[in-house]
Amino acid sequence: MIDWSHPQIIKDILSDSPRYPYKSYLDVSNLNSALIDTGSFRKAGIQVLFRFTHTLEVCMIRRQAGGHHAFQFGFPGGKVEPTDTSVWHASLRETQEEIGVSIKENQHLGALSVVPVQISKFLMYPFVSWIEADTSMTPSPDEVQAIHFFPFFELTANKRKVPMTIGSKTIQVKAFQYKHHIIWGASAIVLRELEIIFRNYTQLKS
Repeated sequence: MIDWSHPQIIKDILSDSPRYPYKSYLDVSNLNSALIDTGSFRKAGIQVLFRFTHTLEVCMIRRQAGGHHAFQFGFPGGKVEPTDTSVWHASLRETQEEIGVSIKENQHLGALSVVPVQISKFLMYPFVSWIEADTSMTPSPDEVQAIHFFPFFELTANKRKVPMTIGSKTIQVKAFQYKHHIIWGASAIVLRELEIIFRNYTQLKS
């Protein structure tokens, strides 16, 4: 049985595992070509933060009103600004600004596949990091409505489909649900890749 309370376990898993990019998650035959043509997309970095209480939990934020992703669940992070030295640096700066948490290099566990976000025209670079259970957080009132910690395996075990409008088309896309909270879109793609990586590792060790 895997002890998920140790961040080194997740770091080793991410280091040794193949990646499963977004095309394996979405039914790309139903999407218009703009999702694939990412030449004009800007870069953004996000932090997928794990902690362990009684179980492995993942941190997600519910965004404030306004913008393309109003009231949606996502991960702390944002676009690369001219003052940022890298996408990683942008993810750190935005995480500090949005939830008041400073991530250090030794908390970094790995990275996931880049996810194109068509509605806002960004290439999203997910970085995985570890925080302690007692880490203090302060949501930015301008950007973050609430901070949530979801039990990762319970969340990703509860799949459903929701309608999603892309361009002029409305299609059914996969989502995750925990109680009355629904996570879909790019955030669900990130969760799905992690779910596959963790599941495959668990099966390999069983």
